[in-house]
Amino acid sequence: MLNEPSVSIIVATSSRYKRLEKLLYCLHNQTFQNFEIILVCIKADEAMRKMSLKYNARLLEDEGKGLCHARNLGIKEAKGKIVFFLDDDVTLGKNWVEMVVKNFDLDCHIGGVGGTPISAKDNDTLSNVGIYDIISDTVINKSKRLVGWQSKNIVYKAKVDFLSGSNMAFRRDILLKIGGSDENFYGPSVGEDVDLCLRISNAGYHLILDPKASVYHHSDCIQRWSTYHKNNPSFFSSLADNQTYFCVKHQIAIGFKWFPYLLFRFLNALFWMIKTRNPKIFFSYIRGIFKGRARANAQASRKSI
Repeated sequence: MLNEPSVSIIVATSSRYKRLEKLLYCLHNQTFQNFEIILVCIKADEAMRKMSLKYNARLLEDEGKGLCHARNLGIKEAKGKIVFFLDDDVTLGKNWVEMVVKNFDLDCHIGGVGGTPISAKDNDTLSNVGIYDIISDTVINKSKRLVGWQSKNIVYKAKVDFLSGSNMAFRRDILLKIGGSDENFYGPSVGEDVDLCLRISNAGYHLILDPKASVYHHSDCIQRWSTYHKNNPSFFSSLADNQTYFCVKHQIAIGFKWFPYLLFRFLNALFWMIKTRNPKIFFSYIRGIFKGRARANAQASRKSI
């Protein structure tokens, strides 16, 4: 069809209006404009509808089924051959989309491209891209390294093992081929982005980090975990559940060892109990670990039948 967008940009948003509008403003002023914007929210209110109209974005509702479900809903509705996933709290340079898209023309085996996330708070390259990185590098120390984040001064494009979930782009046909995001990750779905990247790599495609395509990330997750969620132990249970599910699912790829993982998680549970001053969080976190292990093993058993 004529006038079909070549790129679909999917933003799963938790209705952080000010930050989302900054992102939409950045997209509105990109040098590359042959894209559509798909906003996925739990339930669209009047403010969200007005914002989607203002920036010509399609608006979908995911009924609160989680980030992975929201992204899969966006993939299903996307018209572009390349699908971007952006967090709603990032801001971009005006030629960011153009730089990322050009990478896909280098090689048909490039399945995904991302840029370097930079903390908007201290203007410094993020030292890690999630809890899974701490697990694999600090505890297990046998996983493949995320090349791009090992040096703050990296200036060359590099093949990497996974991309930052704050900004990543993939060929839509590959996403459909591997079944999209794994919806077994729920709630605070830590590790779902790495899981997606590992499955794309296992399907025979390369992932490229373009350090010039950096984004500014205004993440406040640690602050929210230690304030808003401190009176909600179930949040930490689902957090540990997702982390453990990821590690057990990919235990061969990351050299997973159960004892050091348990030790690390035990210390992590103590940390959050002390930081939030809520003893219930410790036991909730421990329960989540064993729940995640059971879910991953059950999933593997179903696949083997």
